Amino acid sequence: MFTIDTSTDFGARVARRLRHEQIGWLVTVDGDGTPQPSPIWFLWEKDAGTLLIYSRPDAPKMGNIAANPRVALHLDGDGRGGDIVVLTGSARHDEDAPPADAVPAYVEKYREGIVRIGMEPESMAAAYSAAIRVTPEELRGHCRGGAVPCGSTGRRLMAAAAPAPPPARRRAAGRSPAGDEGASREDGMNGSRVGPRLVGIALAAALAFGVGQSRNQPALARTQPAGCGPGSAATPGGAATPAAVAGTPAVGDSGTRVQLGDGEALVWGDGTAGAVLAHGAIYDAASWRPQAEAIAEAGAVALAVENTSAAAILDGVRFLRERCGVETVTLIGASAGASGAFEAARIEPDAVDGLIILSASGEVGDLGEFPKLFVASEGEGIAEAARRMAEEAPGSENEALILPGDAHAQAIFTTEQGSRLLAAILERLESS
Repeated sequence: MFTIDTSTDFGARVARRLRHEQIGWLVTVDGDGTPQPSPIWFLWEKDAGTLLIYSRPDAPKMGNIAANPRVALHLDGDGRGGDIVVLTGSARHDEDAPPADAVPAYVEKYREGIVRIGMEPESMAAAYSAAIRVTPEELRGHCRGGAVPCGSTGRRLMAAAAPAPPPARRRAAGRSPAGDEGASREDGMNGSRVGPRLVGIALAAALAFGVGQSRNQPALARTQPAGCGPGSAATPGGAATPAAVAGTPAVGDSGTRVQLGDGEALVWGDGTAGAVLAHGAIYDAASWRPQAEAIAEAGAVALAVENTSAAAILDGVRFLRERCGVETVTLIGASAGASGAFEAARIEPDAVDGLIILSASGEVGDLGEFPKLFVASEGEGIAEAARRMAEEAPGSENEALILPGDAHAQAIFTTEQGSRLLAAILERLESS
């Protein structure tokens, strides 16, 4: 059995991250020998020394594992080459494992995420019915922020003595991340702290508690301007074409579903300011609904893309400008969705008026001069990267917003810090 030496700083940090980290990357090998990384939810089974993952049975990684059980699983770094955690070993389809909704620790860890993707534990377990168990053999990474290598290139932190397959129904404890009160905003130019503007906080609080919205007010899907939602769709070139799904109400009759290039998007609101929302790996466009409704209530347009590639995000920008009459567009990328937002901002910097990144890092030196906000929880390894990006990005209106807790990206909205983050976003849209 594999154990982590938690008497070392690195080992303790790895154990903590395996317990609480929401997203990992499972790398399998396809038939051509090409490594294929996939974002996954996982449960660290400390007592068994294994990781439990649930997948759709028809996912490519299931076939990859059946043909070649050798895998790697890694966690996000801090954006500067530090806080690296890489596990290598073998994986197998565990047909004897209980369904996801019968594993209390798994349900507790991902309760908020399951809700955010519009599912219940039972429906999630039915959709993701294939259990994968990963048996690590080696651990490698970096100690002290990347200065000292650990694991296979330094001190061995996991024992690997011909492990036997773990018990099929072993369970381990886990908990979901939680935030606490307080936050700091750091100006990218000089690191000074500035307090949130009262207007933004008041507006966010009002929206969070439903203040100022009439119970008889029609859903936003029914008040979309004709050129922005129903009956129109955007092509990659920006021209509007008929689409079968254009104007289809979204989940809960909120937002308007439109065709966007080869994919779809949800649109809320009306106004001259707009935002393109790119979700994280385990989310979808509808997961932005509470924030999109708040943006619409504040007098702006929110467009949440299903496909978070740079091309799809730029299709969204063109849709907002050409179909919705939006004059300024801010890109908001969460976790994996930030990659497309970064790339879109590089490809067409003149089409972007602002960039907000949640719990992700990227190269910022070649971005435009538009304002940027980099958000992270202080308990995430990405927090230092957020500060660095705010300092290094071009332009004079860059900030890092570091929030208490360890919630990741869109999960921050479900914590006590959600209203603070929403206030910061609305403030940026108002000033764009």
